[in-house]
Amino acid sequence: MSISIDTEFLRKELYVTPDSELPLIIYRGVYPQNNENLSSFYRKLFISNDWNGIWEDGIFTYQHYHETTDEVLGVAQGEATVEFGGEKGITTVINKGDVIIIPVNLRHRSVNASKEFIVIGAYPNENKPDNQRGKPTSLANQKRTVALPGTDPVFGISGPLLQHWSL
Repeated sequence: MSISIDTEFLRKELYVTPDSELPLIIYRGVYPQNNENLSSFYRKLFISNDWNGIWEDGIFTYQHYHETTDEVLGVAQGEATVEFGGEKGITTVINKGDVIIIPVNLRHRSVNASKEFIVIGAYPNENKPDNQRGKPTSLANQKRTVALPGTDPVFGISGPLLQHWSL
């Protein structure tokens, strides 16, 4: 399957947060070269790069994290203000066309969202998500037990995720 990404407006942002030894990665402006529906585009893109367990919804308004998997979110519609890493982390606005790659144990929650806000989510390595609340165990006492993804959910085997997520 060949997926064509319009890279004219694409940019990458990295954020270090207190919850993770790996950075949060946000790709801004991930659009198809044709006028394909973004929900369909993200589904195909993620699956083609071996990120599975596809779902479509919003982002929980309570702090949660996943101990069993990393997560990717593609914003298909609307915008939201999202907090990553708890109160001492970052708060940023994510918009239609943004793809967010969230490492294991990174707390996140929607602070507010537009009425039409929808994300397409997926997970690498056939991982199954869990939803944990509260604060993850101190990273000083915890090592990552989940395998790193083998591919970047947007760029596949040559993506920036593989450069920025190495232990």
